[in-house]
Amino acid sequence: PDADRLAIVNEMGEPLGEEYTLVVAADGYLRDTGKEEKFVINLSTSLALEKLAESNNSSVTRSAVGEINVVNKMIEINSKLGGEGNGGVILKECHFGRDSMVAVTMVLNRMSISESLISEIHASLPQFEIVKDKIDIEGIDIEDVIGRVSLLFEGAAIDKIDGIKFTWDDRWVHLRKSNTEPIMRIYAEAPDQDQALELVNKIKSIL
Repeated sequence: PDADRLAIVNEMGEPLGEEYTLVVAADGYLRDTGKEEKFVINLSTSLALEKLAESNNSSVTRSAVGEINVVNKMIEINSKLGGEGNGGVILKECHFGRDSMVAVTMVLNRMSISESLISEIHASLPQFEIVKDKIDIEGIDIEDVIGRVSLLFEGAAIDKIDGIKFTWDDRWVHLRKSNTEPIMRIYAEAPDQDQALELVNKIKSIL
């Protein structure tokens, strides 16, 4: 659908990055409900929401990438709020689909709760930097690549529901075949951009 995602720019004209749309929305939602909540996001979405949920006695379940996969998981575990790190927010109370108008309303609601500026709200949230890269898959044996990458990192939790993802406490890297283009996507997140880029480059070094 069109107009299904939202990117936020603060009062100084600085973009927060699309990863933080859902985090800001969820922060307001948690403050409103005052309850333990269950959120659903995809494998390539920021750790910031997980850390926010943990600090509010709430949980995050991850699905394969794709709106339909997030929605199906929300239905399965009876989650009221989910989305993706592309600025997509899905609120069960409205409908099971990404909706930028829902996202706008939830962001404005968060601002009204504490009468805070967007920059102040963003600064109060868990901070991570994400790097998004891609490679052409022409002539590449995807299963062979995933097999070689699986031996690349130590001490990480490994998830293979959509490509392969390695997760540590404060960072992750995810390699997967795109659902829409003839490419493989390599996303990584860490406390700073250099650390995230190092994870991406380590995978690219064996391709």
